[in-house]
Amino acid sequence: MPQTAIDLAREVVAELAPDELRDFDLVAQAHLAHPRAARRARDGRNEPNASAWATAAPILSGIVVAVITDLSKDLLLASGRSLGTRLKARFRRQRGDQPLPPYPPEQRAALLVHAHQSAIRHGADEETAPKIANAVAGHWVAPR
Repeated sequence: MPQTAIDLAREVVAELAPDELRDFDLVAQAHLAHPRAARRARDGRNEPNASAWATAAPILSGIVVAVITDLSKDLLLASGRSLGTRLKARFRRQRGDQPLPPYPPEQRAALLVHAHQSAIRHGADEETAPKIANAVAGHWVAPR
């Protein structure tokens, strides 16, 4: 069972794109260190030399890490923490891999919808987004 967001992302990438596992740690560390820069790098407008990188498929590892990071944040915010605690957390920038918040199995349908939307937002196509969502939900289980 995965303990952290990166553990979960590694399991999902191993299932969907095992050929990317060799570079997974590098991609994950880059995303955790500078998530905004990682998002900008996936944006096709950030291609100053017109080398056609925008036509290449986005690296699945980066998308999966971004999706799981989004879902972890959403679960933590929905956990009912006080406004003061949320504001402190928002202004205190945490970097690095964080423990995976528990995911209640009865919320699987909502997780699938959010994971699919997040995958699309982070660059997955309509064929890959449901695969990412299903793999994330399948590997993310509530601790017993």
